[in-house]
Amino acid sequence: MIHDQGFLNPTDFEWLLDFFGKDNVFIATPKEMSQMYCNVFSISKDVVISEQSFTRLNTWLTSQGFTVEQVPYAEISKQGGLLRCSTLPLNRI
Repeated sequence: MIHDQGFLNPTDFEWLLDFFGKDNVFIATPKEMSQMYCNVFSISKDVVISEQSFTRLNTWLTSQGFTVEQVPYAEISKQGGLLRCSTLPLNRI
């Protein structure tokens, strides 16, 4: 999950697309990025927790073979973070 305008050097974005393949990269729109679509929480290599309103992302993740646990968590974003920001795992996957 990346946002193309989040890179100082546009060639870094292109490099990631080439490295992972365009079909394996979710490109967030400016609105999705501001709503923190990229702030999901992985609990294993194939299971993620995501805000339930992120339908485009959740559909894409599911199509990529991930199990997506959807939770109502949008109110937390008012504090400036979301799932990844509001957890404190000792080991990150």
